[in-house]
Amino acid sequence: STVWKNYDVVFSDKSPCGYVQCKSCKTLLKYDSKKTGNSSLQRHAEKGCSRSSSSSGAWPIQSYVTSFVQSEKKIPLPKKSEIRQIKDIQSFETVSGKRFIELVQELISVGATYGRVSASSVLPHPSTISRRCRDTAEQKRKELIPQINDILIVIMTTDMWTDDYRKIHYMAVTCHYVTPDFKLKAKDLATTMFPLEEAKTGENIRRELLKLLVNTLGFDPSNLNKVVWVTDQGANIVLALRPYRCLNCQDHLLNTVLRHGLDSKELTCEAPAVEETIHNAKSLAKYVKQSSLAPQLPKAVIQMGETRFSTVYLTLNSILELYHELHEKLEEHGEENRLENIAPDMLQFLVSFLRPFYEAQSELEYPTLNLVILWFEKLKPLSSDTPVQAVVRQRHYVWLLKKVEIHDLRKIALFLWPKFNQLRMLSNHECEEVYSEVCRLIKNFTGAEYQHQHNDPSSSRV
Repeated sequence: STVWKNYDVVFSDKSPCGYVQCKSCKTLLKYDSKKTGNSSLQRHAEKGCSRSSSSSGAWPIQSYVTSFVQSEKKIPLPKKSEIRQIKDIQSFETVSGKRFIELVQELISVGATYGRVSASSVLPHPSTISRRCRDTAEQKRKELIPQINDILIVIMTTDMWTDDYRKIHYMAVTCHYVTPDFKLKAKDLATTMFPLEEAKTGENIRRELLKLLVNTLGFDPSNLNKVVWVTDQGANIVLALRPYRCLNCQDHLLNTVLRHGLDSKELTCEAPAVEETIHNAKSLAKYVKQSSLAPQLPKAVIQMGETRFSTVYLTLNSILELYHELHEKLEEHGEENRLENIAPDMLQFLVSFLRPFYEAQSELEYPTLNLVILWFEKLKPLSSDTPVQAVVRQRHYVWLLKKVEIHDLRKIALFLWPKFNQLRMLSNHECEEVYSEVCRLIKNFTGAEYQHQHNDPSSSRV
């Protein structure tokens, strides 16, 4: 057909890929000889082509791209970007994101290769993106699982939550491990829906976990004894993982200690000045947020959360840092009474007392076995406190002893840290237990006999 003198067939891997390109305007058109024949090409030549077929020669792609990126061509683009950000309620920082820039560059490359192309014919359908994401995740898992199966010890965590809107239950599994070249890795293995028809009992959770790890992810069942689980204190999770080695998450435990130690009803009876300071600080933070004061301050006054008690420290510390600025602004608005019942000395004590808890929770969000004992020691009460301060310290220390258990793995992790391998914070008996356990592990690992010399531990810890 004579129509073909105006078109070039597009090839991919030396085979036609279902597209042709107009020689005149460089538009890329879909072409299927069985469905449309040459009719769509004829229509484009007669009505849709922006350049006459009688033009001399094809318009070089490089000339087209150069023309496109000239300054006068760039003018409409920022306006379209602004409209997109406004109508789609997108972040202004989106256009500077690395992935967004990579996508735009890829689209420009498509235009440079094939000419003027309709964006709808290039961008994939949402379902295609979803399917490809699943395929990519599956491929990554297939590459990862054999590596994990060969690791000596793997730490795993699991958690469950419910979608607020559709009320669908989800369960996630993550893992932490050290590679043979001593690099710490953290991987999100999977997130899956928990069966709606099943109750979230310990037995059902254990069955779904095993199904996910063995059937879906492909873990060797015999290797599950190498897994150490780190979880919160949820009764159903604890029951589900009872057959396996488990460690309590120290972050959750310390949050529990703070919840009991800062109980408002008990503090009202035992240390009313402390409870009053915390209550007034919470009210002040709420007032600052709701009033016009917040924009007038150099820093934000952080509000207290209802479940994360580490935010008590954040609120008190933000007020302490802005104490003088808050006093001036409140006085200007006739609200200085909101700060009168927050004594600076009590505020300073609570901030200094709660800071180690906050730092411990921040550190222990990561797999840091070797730090647990050190933070436990740091959180012990100090001498020379006022009566009120002594009450606060004692309340938290009692709950610390009730809730926080120092597992042998944490002691061994600290021993393997050269800086603290003398274990001065442990008793002689505890040190001997650690030494013996390390010897046993070495024997199991190497198959060689290693006898610890039972000398007087105190002489080697000077």
